[in-house]
Amino acid sequence: LRVCHEANRLDELERVTRDPKMLYEPAAVLALLCAEGGAAERDPRPLINVCDRYALFDELARTLYAQRQLTHLRIYVQRINPSSAP
Repeated sequence: LRVCHEANRLDELERVTRDPKMLYEPAAVLALLCAEGGAAERDPRPLINVCDRYALFDELARTLYAQRQLTHLRIYVQRINPSSAP
């Protein structure tokens, strides 16, 4: 994941975080994605994948809200996983 991030391969980063066979530490991946200038600012799909897979809705909402990506938050709540919304 770190290599994908450093190489700016957001498509590959999204694929790896979406793949259920891939194992990774969610806290470390969130730190990587949410770092200053991280991938979550450019493409929130990897962040959404990680938070959805590990039931980290609060972290997802906090991050997307802080980055003013309310459209992505709305899509997640309405279409991707409506049952996770408070």
